[in-house]
Amino acid sequence: MVPLQPLLLPVLVALGVGCLALGVASFVGWVYLDARAHGRSSRSAVAWAVVALFGPMTLVYLLLVRPRAGPREYPPTRRERGTLAFALASVGAMVLGATLSPPDPLTQVLYLTAFLLVTLPVAALAVSGTVRRRLGEALR
Repeated sequence: MVPLQPLLLPVLVALGVGCLALGVASFVGWVYLDARAHGRSSRSAVAWAVVALFGPMTLVYLLLVRPRAGPREYPPTRRERGTLAFALASVGAMVLGATLSPPDPLTQVLYLTAFLLVTLPVAALAVSGTVRRRLGEALR
């Protein structure tokens, strides 16, 4: 790894921690928006968003509650797709950072920012549905 200037390192770490916090916030926001789109009350949606902060408990929402929530009341909005894309990109960047970076938490945070630049366009394409439509047309 290239040695970093002593003054630049705290700035890069703060940027990585900020990206991580923004990823968690976008996931919580997506859970709230998804719950509202499935007809949940505002209180129920806020409760699920708070539950989303505690990682494994979110699986309860995704696996048990969401499939039984019924059809959406309206199609996904641009804001909902954006929050989902950033949340997926953050998870992908964390997995890549944990897998490919040295086993140092500081280095993993630094790599997170770089990997986020790679995973964000991929997640945006995956969420947009454009790729799915084009693949479906190509396979026909």
